[in-house]
Amino acid sequence: MKGFTLIEMLIVIAVVGILCLIGIPSFKRLTETIQADLAISQLARAIQLTRSEAIKTGSIATLCPSSDGFRCKINWSNGYMVFIDRAANGQVDSDDQIIHYFKPIKGKGTITWKNFRQLDYLQMIPLGNTNTQNGTFLYCSADKKITRALVISLSGRVRMHDDTKHSC
Repeated sequence: MKGFTLIEMLIVIAVVGILCLIGIPSFKRLTETIQADLAISQLARAIQLTRSEAIKTGSIATLCPSSDGFRCKINWSNGYMVFIDRAANGQVDSDDQIIHYFKPIKGKGTITWKNFRQLDYLQMIPLGNTNTQNGTFLYCSADKKITRALVISLSGRVRMHDDTKHSC
């Protein structure tokens, strides 16, 4: 009779089990790294959109955290939106125009905004500069082992890097 013996089958199961034990943590780390890169890339696109809308419309454009796309909140991890801020107050008023709402990236990471003026939002003026708000957006994975940062200069330029100076 042809087939596998019980010992051969147990050896195959043991080898597959060992490979899974080795591979699953690496796969989890890979997915967390991809989520971090996606989150920080989306945020960089939002900043660039804010800057380009300010230049295009000749008005102050604001990027603020928002969980619903209509009102500014405090938590950046729940999403954020770009709008033309006619009153330059960092809040959506009746005469403001909402440009785009960015939904949060799935995952359990957090995004924080630390800036010179300690405001909860980022504003760009029609020249493409920030409204005197240089600072850093920091993404931290749930286990706080993966960090990414976006550094925004006063000129409105954004640079990305793996963050090693800031702790989550």
